Amino acid sequence: MIAAIMFIILILLVVVSIKSYTKKLTSGCSGNENETIQRIKVKDRNKDNYKYERLVKIKGMSYRNCAIRIENAFNELDGIWAKVNLSKNTADVLMKEELDEIAIENIVSQAGYIVSEII
Repeated sequence: MIAAIMFIILILLVVVSIKSYTKKLTSGCSGNENETIQRIKVKDRNKDNYKYERLVKIKGMSYRNCAIRIENAFNELDGIWAKVNLSKNTADVLMKEELDEIAIENIVSQAGYIVSEII
């Protein structure tokens, strides 16, 4: 009897997990496929004003909203301009003052993603 109850509970947990994972796959990283995230516009769009540049390879991006989240995480900071290439899973980060790798990793991780390499 106890074994049957444990089996039913286990089956229910598997079903709930599969439904949750399927929802995540179909709705993207935003959690809502209809959600539109607004891009933060960079005030200074003259690339000559940015002395430093790093290419950041990022894990965990699957959808357009993922790319916008990462761009916004950088672009909300003064003196930084980032553009994400979703198909290459990279962010090109232009900086007026150089950020160290730890700071770049922190920005990406706070947005919910993982840095695999900084070039």
